Amino acid sequence: MKKKKAVLLTSIIALLSCDDNTYSYFPYFPVSFQLNTALDPINKNGYYQKTTIKGIEKIGFGGVLVYHTADDKYVAYDLVCPNELTRTALISAPNSSGIAVCKQCTSEFQILMSDSQGRPLSGPALNKKRRLQQYSVTHAGNVLTVTN
Repeated sequence: MKKKKAVLLTSIIALLSCDDNTYSYFPYFPVSFQLNTALDPINKNGYYQKTTIKGIEKIGFGGVLVYHTADDKYVAYDLVCPNELTRTALISAPNSSGIAVCKQCTSEFQILMSDSQGRPLSGPALNKKRRLQQYSVTHAGNVLTVTN
């Protein structure tokens, strides 16, 4: 009886600790740059794509998408699709619903809210449970600092 209770308790804890069973399946690439929104403004659709390096900046594997979310926060994701993992398979700019799409495998990813975590909504990335590689964003005045 004690063994059955222990197994049940362990199962409940495991279920409660899992968010959506997706994960970032992505090799480590350094990310470190600042974005001044007064000089390089987030466009009217709420995003900015960083694909070129200035000085000692680091921009991940395929560049970085910085997105101003519907809950008024900033998130950043690598532009490379986690299903394809090649620099030629980039996600699109997000649509008005905060969905970015891989141009190669057509997987869709949710980035509308700060807690969306780049979760896959459809396509091969959903089948493989691979979400976008997310980076840290801190916001002070007009300056966004993106790091990992």
